[in-house]
Amino acid sequence: MAENEKTAAAPGATAENQNTTAALAVIAEKEKITATPALAKPAEKKLILPGKGGVGSSPPFSIYTTGPVQIGSAVLPGIRNVASNLGSTVRGEPSSGQIYSPIVALYGQKPTAGFQTEAIEEAMSSVGPLGLALSAGSPLVLFGSKWLAGGGIDSAGDHLSISCPLGIVFPRTLTAAHQGDAVLDYEALFYSSDGAADPFTIITTATLPTIPHPWSKWALDYVEIGSQQIYQEVRVSVDFGIRCQGEGADSQVRDQIVSITAVEPRITIASSNQGAILALLGVSGGFTLVLRNRVSGGAFGSSTLTFTATEGLAMQEQPFSASGHRPGELTVQGHVQWDGTNAPVTFTPSGGAY
Repeated sequence: MAENEKTAAAPGATAENQNTTAALAVIAEKEKITATPALAKPAEKKLILPGKGGVGSSPPFSIYTTGPVQIGSAVLPGIRNVASNLGSTVRGEPSSGQIYSPIVALYGQKPTAGFQTEAIEEAMSSVGPLGLALSAGSPLVLFGSKWLAGGGIDSAGDHLSISCPLGIVFPRTLTAAHQGDAVLDYEALFYSSDGAADPFTIITTATLPTIPHPWSKWALDYVEIGSQQIYQEVRVSVDFGIRCQGEGADSQVRDQIVSITAVEPRITIASSNQGAILALLGVSGGFTLVLRNRVSGGAFGSSTLTFTATEGLAMQEQPFSASGHRPGELTVQGHVQWDGTNAPVTFTPSGGAY
């Protein structure tokens, strides 16, 4: 056999066997050369979520809670809750017999905000019964106090603030109940200088203002209708009745003016004294609601706050209602009218020390 042959004949092999072995070796060599290599298995794709070290990692974890409210230079304490809303109107409608909406668009926004406070005197001294016009120099600012990890409220200047420079802020309702604290609910409506400018400025680098201290909480004292005092009051609410309306034009998304269109106050009184029943046809006269201040370390102080309506008509809404073994109640609603001169509802602080 030639020296360059790679397959040597086994001892005792026949010529036929040698030829067969050589042929198989040649075929194996060809298959090795022409064989298609196996496709590599694609790399497994992993879902990368923001904040997990991938692209789009989230910012440091932050939580904000209810903070103070500032109107111009006045800082209000006793804030129980705050809220803001852009009031967006988004529309999309199917057409041409289709069941899906081919276009979904923003048509308008009516931004609002609200807050609730127990600091009745400070709030009413800043924003009275007829509300207050906001401006760039005297905006409404809602604060969100940032939690401190491992502590209380962060002392650094990294709190949330929402500043609203153009609009109206006004009291919506005052409520007081037996053995409870009086609470004022405020609402604000905003507009844009040109219909396109943002109504809010939101930042997370704000410094909290200094909250006034001390301040008083207030409790229900008594109510008078005309010259008649209503005894055993269990709940009283004053709806200041301010109605506002915003308007815009030129298909701008936001209103360019917000105005008061009506003021129709009402007072609702719930009493457990059925002997206070009024004439079924109503009683004409004014209304007086008096609150008295609570004092720390005691019960009540000597200060009072008075809400007065000079004229109106009081009607029984429910002469008697009861449920289970609870005391029955008489509900009276007073409708305030204008005397031609004075504001329908006035607020008078006592001026006494806290």
